[in-house]
Formats: sequence, structure tokens, C-alpha cells
Amino acid sequence: MKDPAPAPAAGSDKPVKPILRGSAAVEFDSDDEMLAPPSMSECVFRVFHSDKNAHSEPPSEFREREAYKILEAEGLTDTPPSAGCGLFYHKSTQQWHARFGLHGEINCAPSWNATLRSERKAVLLALHAMWKWWSALSKNKPDGKYVAVLEKALRDTAF
Repeated sequence: MKDPAPAPAAGSDKPVKPILRGSAAVEFDSDDEMLAPPSMSECVFRVFHSDKNAHSEPPSEFREREAYKILEAEGLTDTPPSAGCGLFYHKSTQQWHARFGLHGEINCAPSWNATLRSERKAVLLALHAMWKWWSALSKNKPDGKYVAVLEKALRDTAF
């Protein structure tokens, strides 16, 4: 399930430039934006610490997103047990990002808004991409079952 490119801001005449990184397209309004790292005030991370074998607690802003709280209550916010996997959220672009790969080199960043899709579906798409990658590497059958659970949740989420 690929995410369509975010539309330029209303009234903007700047073209959006797609940049391919791995298998995901990342889009920027300018070359300067492409080279600049994301603002840490816009990123909220949930990171797996393999030496502790447990997930760290996400910052409170992350937990306060209504879509995340509902999915967490449904047991759908787990991330794979890999140091390269993480889920984070960009407030200004309305995107949930799943970073995965052995070193976090792959990114899936579904957007949401009133006409594209719900925030719930964006979180599910990000988690699904991460778990699909992980279950292809894992020999653990429950990982594949978790992908199926996420796929059912995606089908059941109409918007």
C-alpha cells in the first residue's frame, strides 16, 4: 500500500520534488529542505532498545494522539524487536513515520487529512509496512500473524 505524495500547501506555486530513498519516495518543497534534518520538535520517537529487550516509553506528546491511544488500547501499536525499527510522528506534515531496516534505513510515511485518510489508517499503514518487512526476515510465525491482524484492522478501517 503506497502513500500518495502530499499536495503542496494551498497557494504554493513551488513544485514538490520526489526523492527516492530505498523503496520509499520522500518529497520536499526545496533543495534546502531536502538537506535539512527534520526538526526534533516535530519528531516523536518510539525506539526499541535491544540491550534492555523492552520498548522505551514514548514521550507524552506521542501517547496523547487520539488515534494512537485507541490503537494502543486495541493492542495494535507494538513495534518489531529490532533496534532499526521505530515509529514517530510529524505534527506539521500530519504524517506517521515507520523507520525500519537493519539500521533504520527504510521509511514509510503515510499522511492523513480530511480528504486523504484518517490518522488511524495512517498509523496502521506505517506499522503494517514495518511489520511486513520484519516478518519477511523473521522465522517466528507469530510475527506473520501480527501482520494479518494489522491487515484486518486496515480492512476494517473505512477511511
